[in-house]
Amino acid sequence: VVTRESPRDAVAGFLAAGRTQEWMLAAHYLNLGKLNAAQQRRNGPELAQRLFYVLETQVWFDLETIPDDPTGATDKTPAQKEVQVASIPLRSGMQGIRLSRVADTQGKQVWVVSTATVQAIDDLHDRYGPSPLVEKLPAWARANAVLGLEPWQWAGLVVLVGVCWFFGWVVEKTAVAIARSWSRRRKTELNPELTRLIEGPGGMISGLVLVVLTLPWLRLVASAEQVIGRIVTILVILVVTRAAVRLVNYGASLVEAHGQEHLTDDVRRRAVATRVTTARRITAALVWIVGIALAMMQFTVVRNLGWSLLGSAGIAGAILGFAAQKTFSNVFAGIIISLTQPIRIGDTVVVEKEF
Repeated sequence: VVTRESPRDAVAGFLAAGRTQEWMLAAHYLNLGKLNAAQQRRNGPELAQRLFYVLETQVWFDLETIPDDPTGATDKTPAQKEVQVASIPLRSGMQGIRLSRVADTQGKQVWVVSTATVQAIDDLHDRYGPSPLVEKLPAWARANAVLGLEPWQWAGLVVLVGVCWFFGWVVEKTAVAIARSWSRRRKTELNPELTRLIEGPGGMISGLVLVVLTLPWLRLVASAEQVIGRIVTILVILVVTRAAVRLVNYGASLVEAHGQEHLTDDVRRRAVATRVTTARRITAALVWIVGIALAMMQFTVVRNLGWSLLGSAGIAGAILGFAAQKTFSNVFAGIIISLTQPIRIGDTVVVEKEF
């Protein structure tokens, strides 16, 4: 059964045939009008297999965005003869993956992969197809995919993570060694907080960046590569957030130490310590809020929810402010008092001759 009544049917049917490796069936979704009958039977399945491999590794289709109307029309566009469902970069530019509306042998209008796209299959496969080394792997290493990944890809992913972890560890130790060497030349002692600031984030970010750069070598399916890419992005955001909090703590400790060293009045020392502690906690909380928000925005559902909440923030803010105005006023008053120090321990207050 071949379902080609709409662009969405054609894409879904081609992907379904490819995932069950029914290449003869998948060939019916290609416009092979440039080939004679014998060439269609001989070359059609191979072309379908090549195109499927490229689409699986390079495109993550959202079928809801592909027109479901037999004429290719959408709410914003009229009936069309061709519909572009994806685009893939090639050296010569972007290669569109297009569907065209043609008449089948019985005169019925159906949607198939356009002739221009079929002619570009070999170029796409040369650019994004499996490497000669992968093609030499035994059959068991390229069969029985689990969660969309073949056994050799799972093994490669484990090796890749191990290599990137080792690379990050080397970068981390090298950075610390350079910092200690620089500290010895200046005849100063390296602050432990500064060492912690260099060690963790530097190594982890280096390893995660290497994962992003080398991940395309595994030729994963587009859905798996996108999921792994999002996970890596979230990890980078959280690592940078943690590094920023450590930097804030380190800067606060330097300011507090400077105040304790140069101030002789104990009251002023305590005032500086209070201001620094308050500013450090507020800044760290804001950094964590921003970092977690950016991490959660990597998910489409959360991003849409965030924009919806942002649109209603005016009304929600007014309601929340009115309901909790006393609580907020006490919080802000406490912060202002701790920072400005209008009264201190030891001050004398007289109100209407009362001590």
